[in-house]
Amino acid sequence: MNKLGQFDLVSYKDGKETKYATLFDTKGKNAKIRTIEEDEDNCEMKDIPLALLSAVPAVELKQGQLKKVCRGELTLDALKKGIREKKIICHASYQMTLDDLEAAIKVYSKKDRTEFEDWYNLLAYQLNEEAKIDDVMDKGNTGSEDGLPNDDTIFADVWNQLEEALNYEGDYDLKHAEDDLRRYHANKKKTASKRILNDNEELDLICFWDGSGAIAEQPKELQKAWKNALEDLCAKKDLTALEIKGYACYGDGNGVYKTDYKTCLDCLLKVFKEQPDPSIANTIGYIYYYGRTNKGKPQYAQAFKYFSIGAAGGVLQSRYKLSDMFLNGYGVGRNEETASRLLWDLYDESLDGFCRGSYDSVFADVAYRIGNLYRFGIDGRADSDEAYAYYLQAQYAIAERIAKSSSYGDLQVQKNIEDSIAAVLPYTAYQKKTYVIHRHTAENFLTSALAHQSMFTMKIKELKNHKKQLAIHIVSDDDEYPLRFLMVLPEAGTCELMDHINLTVQNLQEYNVPADRDTFLFNDIRDGKFYLFGAETASIDGDYVYKAKK
Repeated sequence: MNKLGQFDLVSYKDGKETKYATLFDTKGKNAKIRTIEEDEDNCEMKDIPLALLSAVPAVELKQGQLKKVCRGELTLDALKKGIREKKIICHASYQMTLDDLEAAIKVYSKKDRTEFEDWYNLLAYQLNEEAKIDDVMDKGNTGSEDGLPNDDTIFADVWNQLEEALNYEGDYDLKHAEDDLRRYHANKKKTASKRILNDNEELDLICFWDGSGAIAEQPKELQKAWKNALEDLCAKKDLTALEIKGYACYGDGNGVYKTDYKTCLDCLLKVFKEQPDPSIANTIGYIYYYGRTNKGKPQYAQAFKYFSIGAAGGVLQSRYKLSDMFLNGYGVGRNEETASRLLWDLYDESLDGFCRGSYDSVFADVAYRIGNLYRFGIDGRADSDEAYAYYLQAQYAIAERIAKSSSYGDLQVQKNIEDSIAAVLPYTAYQKKTYVIHRHTAENFLTSALAHQSMFTMKIKELKNHKKQLAIHIVSDDDEYPLRFLMVLPEAGTCELMDHINLTVQNLQEYNVPADRDTFLFNDIRDGKFYLFGAETASIDGDYVYKAKK
């Protein structure tokens, strides 16, 4: 007799009748089993001599038989010869196809619910891996290459329908799945724009190309299909479709739709009424701010309302637009102090994100506005040198943003920054560029990072003539989004994100570092003294020199 294991299927004789049970435990020459009965309520636990039990062999399934199971041509009862608890062993896997699924639906649409349920559960739970159902479902749920239905997406949709049919307690019906399959085959004979899609398929199509932003580069037939689907869903007041159409009409349009701010506003207001999303409020605010549906005449009261909603919801663009409105008294009382505070808070926040690689952030817009504060003496004295330094930050940030993910209006922002640099530079101390830069402390090279208490390592190397070389590296706390610092060099007219800097210190006035090491940590610098969480770690007073790239 084969050695029996826990939960094995076993048989035994009860008089002349062969019965089946699940083995639960063995002890010596005895076994504890749970009987298998047609009526679950009649199953019972019982003790029986181990010698009376025989192992029930598993059903061995070949690839061809597995295909027949997928197609509904081989039933569970036929496989297991009435013993449903039998295990199944597959000798080879088989990729179930849409054709197999369709064949099975034709079979089971003519049979009762129990037989269909047996087939579905067998494949979904016992033979899922062998029939590679999860593989085709993953492909189907990922979508096709053009957003239109294909064999994989239809398989996934129909398979999900079958599951829903089993979960539904009403009458068993596969008609909807059959209809979808017939429609799919009919659609394959038609051009893209002539195909008849259901609501879910239309939604998949419009969302597919909305995410990629490249529908205008696709064949005209696919563009028509996309637009047909979008218009159909908009007519049904689908909020996703209305939002996509609204943004398709915004700015320069998306190639399928031309610029149409009236349509854009109409769509977005409908969406916002049902789903008050702060980012949509921000877009609506821009439309009102620039009077894009009012012949260019701004509607500041409405703009202030929607920018306030956007700002409250964390939309950074709304926050700096509110600053603009307070600064100019647009739709609200003029208040330079409030405008300035909004910008400085936003500067600190967006700088941290920019230093972690968020190049599509609002940092360029905010740094530009900070430059304006200094240039025009808003909420303080005018300072052309400081204005120039912040304009350089904005110049670098907008170039990075355009390179990574240019958006509507970015080129105009870049032009405004360049014009401001040209206007302020003649009034600064930086008209003549120099690339050997002297500063009295390392703090002035690391300002952006020290403001956020970033950690640095510093390794000191002895040079000739009593000079010291300081190799300073920022310590990143995130491998996925490594931290860098923004080094602004108005003397050289440059600004750049860096993760390290090499400085030379000459004309030393004070040099006090731990004698037992040449490398240490710091997160603050004040008056030539380096600190780590408030404790002084070194003191280096001298002329700090950095050689910038030309």
